[in-house]
Amino acid sequence: MSEVTTPRGRGRPPKGSGANSRQRLLEAALEDFASFGFDGASLRRIARKAGCDMAMIAHHFGTKEEFWSAAVEYAFARLSEVVDRFRAALLDPAAPLEQRLRRAVGQIFEEVVAEPALTRIVADEMGRNSARHALLMKTVIRPWVELYRPLWEAAIAAGMTRVSDPLILHFTIFGAAPMLLTSRLTLSELSGTPWEPAQIRDEFCEAALQQLAMKQGRPPAAEPRG
Repeated sequence: MSEVTTPRGRGRPPKGSGANSRQRLLEAALEDFASFGFDGASLRRIARKAGCDMAMIAHHFGTKEEFWSAAVEYAFARLSEVVDRFRAALLDPAAPLEQRLRRAVGQIFEEVVAEPALTRIVADEMGRNSARHALLMKTVIRPWVELYRPLWEAAIAAGMTRVSDPLILHFTIFGAAPMLLTSRLTLSELSGTPWEPAQIRDEFCEAALQQLAMKQGRPPAAEPRG
């Protein structure tokens, strides 16, 4: 059953029509689309979480598809601000390759922490042949891949991994990070010790770099943890 807005009397402003209503709706939409997928997400539930009338969704975004697209672009714009802060260090050819790899693996984990809802939305839509997948390819997936691809290619060329395809290497690392983060509660229960995201990040970096370094039979270069 489709969701419809309730007619309102003339002159009565819609609930939640303040200056930040658009942002509140986007925040609520990200969580709902991430938790329930596109089909399971409820515009009524999103509006309620944002403290707005459903009419505000149509006012700001139009259709559900357009609302989903706006939420994805909103999250990726925030993530891009995080990425821009480390882009120069990641691509600096003067820095040792192993050091840049360590930074990259750590940054991938930080990106998942920064925008977990976006990560879940991408994972949910990754295998679908749809307009939403096409949008993700253009606005999220391809830009992410192109940022990291030169680094993976350099690692392959240097013989630091037996993986021959930079895309396989990319998605192997990107796939492991969110799985570890979402396993935080399970890790804590199994070990009997609370695991914090920073601890998981550090262990994730060590595991990834050890695996790469083992291909060359030498330990990875150390870098101070932050």
